Amino acid sequence: MIEVADLIVQARTWVGVPFRHQGRGRAGVDCAGFLGALMKAAGALPEDYIEPTNYGRAPDRELIEVVRRYCTPAARAPTFPAALVLMRWPKNKQPSHVGLCTGSTLIHCYAREGGVVEHGYRGPWPRVTHSLWRLPGVRYE
Repeated sequence: MIEVADLIVQARTWVGVPFRHQGRGRAGVDCAGFLGALMKAAGALPEDYIEPTNYGRAPDRELIEVVRRYCTPAARAPTFPAALVLMRWPKNKQPSHVGLCTGSTLIHCYAREGGVVEHGYRGPWPRVTHSLWRLPGVRYE
């Protein structure tokens, strides 16, 4: 198990890593790759974790299915530290982006910004939030 504060500290070390579709390391990641690599480095992935591969950039059900398989829905406010934030762009039916909430900021790999960034969890981000989830292997209390 990893503590919330430790996971956030580790996530911040990824800021600046460039975007690379389906990337899984510090040479480049995408949003799912960032969360997967972060959780793997933290030793927080379940033993039965099967990493999604060969996915496209268009929204489909695969992302929500993976999140449902390994995470627990979070019923707290949107500023829930170390929550996985699942996002759905306005014209899409399915979520297609993930990030990590720190409480007041969002850390995620965002192609439009060129890589892993941290910025306030405000403006459009609460509006595109689909759902919040507790990550496996994280001690939230």
